[in-house]
Amino acid sequence: MRATFVNESEGGLKIYKHKDGTYSAVRNSILYTFLWNSKSFKAYNFKKIGMIDQKLYALPVSLSKPHIQMILQVQKNINKLNEGIESILTLL
Repeated sequence: MRATFVNESEGGLKIYKHKDGTYSAVRNSILYTFLWNSKSFKAYNFKKIGMIDQKLYALPVSLSKPHIQMILQVQKNINKLNEGIESILTLL
């Protein structure tokens, strides 16, 4: 899968924009996908895909700065997904 590298922020978060307008985020070798509404600055349809090899996933083509809201919302969604798993495990 080819993608354009958008940003690498602190904490190892990498965000990729695909040619079809979708986005992927990678943190700690875990792949997430989402869509971005540039009018309302909202990330939606956020999904956790699973573990990947970052070296084989995408080829960085051009670097640009995403909207700060994209970075914040991606980090928030990743934390929500991870918190949800931990809370389920503590209940078991």
